Amino acid sequence: MTKEEYFESYRDALPDDIINNGAEYYENLGFSYATGFIKPDNPDDDPMLLAYECFCIATALGDAIAPERLGAMYQYGDGVGINIKEALEYYELSLSRGNVYAQELIDNLEIEGHSFGGRG
Repeated sequence: MTKEEYFESYRDALPDDIINNGAEYYENLGFSYATGFIKPDNPDDDPMLLAYECFCIATALGDAIAPERLGAMYQYGDGVGINIKEALEYYELSLSRGNVYAQELIDNLEIEGHSFGGRG
C-alpha cells in the first residue's frame, strides 16, 4: 500500500468534524505543538505525539506540507524512531503534492550518503 493509499483510507475513517476543520488547520496545529508554541492541555501528553497525529490528519486531508513535517520527524527521530526510508517516502509524497522544497530534502538525504536502491 502506498502512502497516498494509506492516507486515503485514513481520511475515510475520520469523523466529519475533523474533516471540516481542514488540512491547513491541522498542519498549523501540529507545527505549533512540535515547536512548543502551544503546550498540551494535559501536561502528561507528549507534544511531539500530538504533532505527529495532527500531521497525519493534515496529510490525510491532502496537505502538501504535513508529509514534509512527518518526513523530518522520521529523518531526525523527533517523536518517532529514525527511519530514513519513511522520511524519503513522506518527502516524495510532499513533492508529489506540489511542495517543491521537498526535492531539496530528498537531495540532502542523498548527499548525506543514504542509498535508495536504484534511485537516481
